[in-house]
Amino acid sequence: MSRAASRRPGPACGAQRGWRGALIALVALAVLTGCMAGFVYDRIDWVVSWYVGGLVTLDEQQEAELRRLVRQSLHWHRQTQLPRYVALLEEFAAAADEPVTAVDLERYYQRSVELFDDVLRQVVPAAVPLLLSLSPGQVAQLREGLAEGNDELWEEYAGETAERRATRRTKAALRVLQRFVGRLDAGQRAFVAAGLAPMHDVAVSWLDRRRLWQERFLGLLAAPPSGPVMAAALLDLALDPNQFDPPDYRRQVTDNRAVVLGTLAGLSAGFGGKQRVRLRDKFREYARDLQQLGEVG
Repeated sequence: MSRAASRRPGPACGAQRGWRGALIALVALAVLTGCMAGFVYDRIDWVVSWYVGGLVTLDEQQEAELRRLVRQSLHWHRQTQLPRYVALLEEFAAAADEPVTAVDLERYYQRSVELFDDVLRQVVPAAVPLLLSLSPGQVAQLREGLAEGNDELWEEYAGETAERRATRRTKAALRVLQRFVGRLDAGQRAFVAAGLAPMHDVAVSWLDRRRLWQERFLGLLAAPPSGPVMAAALLDLALDPNQFDPPDYRRQVTDNRAVVLGTLAGLSAGFGGKQRVRLRDKFREYARDLQQLGEVG
């Protein structure tokens, strides 16, 4: 299995972070563009600074380096990546007129992951100087901040019963779907609920592997190798975040994606005319927004 075949994209807008490895994996590009277009995209420097500032306190020189990194990365992204997003979204729009198969959805998913990986290949090596400048105290602060975030996730997801998590997952899936196609009728909602029911409950395992990945990352920061070696090691962690996963967990995640793909493919066969038009128009709207952002840049 290729790296991309086992990957889960990162956060879309953060709203469905507990289950996004399922449904969001399929519409990650569209959701991401919906969050980024316009207001957020032009303020990514502020968003990144706010997020990083919540994990570790940077000195003035480090803050300046962070701003430079974000500006540089954003310029590269606007010039080289937005046209690729527009092209893929336009393909989504064209495909909305007919039912899609699970094979179609898997192909779109893999292409979305490839786009995400290309961003990592650009940004991760560029971030090495900033990461190497972190003091031991800052690394300790970062460790504490990540641990607090893990505790919050545990309380939010793993602290519930599996049945409750399944209910929340289905409700979240329905919300995302209705964002794209409009209101689903009772039969469609029941189809989604039944289709997602066989999914494995991987919340606890997901949190465990999240902590393990963070330990590998923090270990590099605590005893950093030379710049080129550091860049290669960080990029390997970023592009292959599942390399430390237990086989059973990876199998369950793969099974879950197959369940979601099959459910969405089956649901698409029953879309009404208005739902198809809304879905097509939504993708075209995102494509238009991103094209305009690229032209401004």
